[in-house]
Amino acid sequence: MSRLGSALSVSRPDIVFHLGAQSFVPRSFIDPLEAMSGNCGGTANLLEAIRIKDMDPVVVCASAAQCPRPVAACPLR
Repeated sequence: MSRLGSALSVSRPDIVFHLGAQSFVPRSFIDPLEAMSGNCGGTANLLEAIRIKDMDPVVVCASAAQCPRPVAACPLR
């Protein structure tokens, strides 16, 4: 069983927040296939694990564009 599947089995969440996308946009221009693999592949893996576990949580997918604060207020260190 995958670590994701194990975590879902243990927690049985009602809501899943999926924030697993590429967070540094310039990196996606350097390696767009890696960015797509992480963004789309990660979402597909999450949804497939939920399907296999026969769960029905609300899944919230968000990116930095939906961050409640301006990105400048969250500087990288």
